[in-house]
Amino acid sequence: MQFNPDAAGITPRQTVNGFTLYTSLSWTGQVIMGETGALTSPEVCQLSEGLSLGCISILVEQASGRIISARAHHGSDDFPRSGADEHLILLTANPMLFPPRTLEAMAAAFMGGAAVLDLPEVQRANALHYISQIARAGIGEFHIALELEL
Repeated sequence: MQFNPDAAGITPRQTVNGFTLYTSLSWTGQVIMGETGALTSPEVCQLSEGLSLGCISILVEQASGRIISARAHHGSDDFPRSGADEHLILLTANPMLFPPRTLEAMAAAFMGGAAVLDLPEVQRANALHYISQIARAGIGEFHIALELEL
């Protein structure tokens, strides 16, 4: 994984305790990228109110860019701790909300799952649009069937 915010049209807005908030004027989603080994704190969680509404955490191995884990959070801030050679990415669709099932399917998609394709039509379309925006930034390892939809 090679993070490329310019390709997704997102720009850095604010940095707190090793985490930078990226947003776009043309897209509602937000990306909060942690530096290698940075740990979340209450100040980091204040970068986006969307984190408390539901988000996806992705833990990435810095050296290889391999995604170690991707998990949906339903208003909780129990994000994984990044190790010395890892960094944490938090994704929120703020102000848009995804139902829990959709958020879970989207988290699985970042690790190669294709459950997003089984969602009801509107949820599927919204999830695919969101994932395509994040994929432009170089985040995710997607199933071939999902890549064809993006």
